[in-house]
This record gives sequence, C-alpha cells and structure tokens, in this order.
Amino acid sequence: MRTEDHGATPSAFSLEGIPGVDRLSGEERKLCEHLRLLPNQYNQIKATIVNISLARGHIKRNEASGNFVHVGAYLLVHCTISV
Repeated sequence: MRTEDHGATPSAFSLEGIPGVDRLSGEERKLCEHLRLLPNQYNQIKATIVNISLARGHIKRNEASGNFVHVGAYLLVHCTISV
C-alpha cells in the first residue's frame, strides 16, 4: 500500500555528471532539474516541437502540451517558459 506525504519536500534533482548536460543552456538546465528530465529526454521533446512547428509552419501552445508531448501538468504549474 502506498502512502503519500504531501507536506514532504522532494529531494533535490541535480544534473551534475549526466551526459548531455553541457549542451543545455542555463535556463534549459534549470527547467530540466525542475521537471526532473534528463538532457536527452528534454532534447527529444524539444526536437519534436521544433520539427512539428517546421512542418506546419507554426504550433500553438495548447497543441504542444496535448497531442505529441506528455509532461505531467502538475510539473508545469510553477514553470514559466519565456520564448
């Protein structure tokens, strides 16, 4: 049986020593640490968004979170992504 402690602070997630971290910008690294994504996972999501955008000529924000990229919405609540 699983119990959850909603008052607990999650342990820190660091990308130190993870392959590919050197190819992330500072903002991308912070985002990956916040969302607990590895650099290769982030780059796959980013490449998918870019490729679909190039193929269509555009992409709407609601499409990015709906059909082809699944990141838990609860992870994005406190994230601000500037373009």
